[in-house]
Amino acid sequence: MRLERDRAELAAKLDAAEARAQRLREANQEVAHRLVAVMERVRRMDPAAAEGKGEGLP
Repeated sequence: MRLERDRAELAAKLDAAEARAQRLREANQEVAHRLVAVMERVRRMDPAAAEGKGEGLP
């Protein structure tokens, strides 16, 4: 009985950890897409920066 209960508890914790990992992967992907979009906007605003000729930020 206790072994079954422990197994069920571990399975539930594993499911929760896997769900959290999936949410983190999705959030990471969303952030990456947003960063790419921002970088593209910055390049359009400063064409010299896109060529590596612009003045960089410190």
